[in-house]
Amino acid sequence: MSDKSYFRKGSKTGVLLIHGCGGTPVEMQYVAHGIHKQGYTVYCPQLAGHGTTLDDLYKSTWQDWYSSVLRAYYFLRSHYENSLFLSHNLCAHYMYCL
Repeated sequence: MSDKSYFRKGSKTGVLLIHGCGGTPVEMQYVAHGIHKQGYTVYCPQLAGHGTTLDDLYKSTWQDWYSSVLRAYYFLRSHYENSLFLSHNLCAHYMYCL
């Protein structure tokens, strides 16, 4: 699996970016760059089953994707004073469950 997660350290505020379903963190890099340029820490994890093959995507479940979001959220929460969330399309639903 080629992990395309994107992390750039900045201030004590971490911004969690979630890419679209079927996508990869690469689609969020432009937004991530702009947010990081403003001084924030940015983290866009690659969701389980994404970024490899269609077979991997088909085998993954929403629970796998949610688990990916939770791990990223707990990472930011444990290392940064504040956490903000931004998502692309359907995957935004997982952030509202945090």
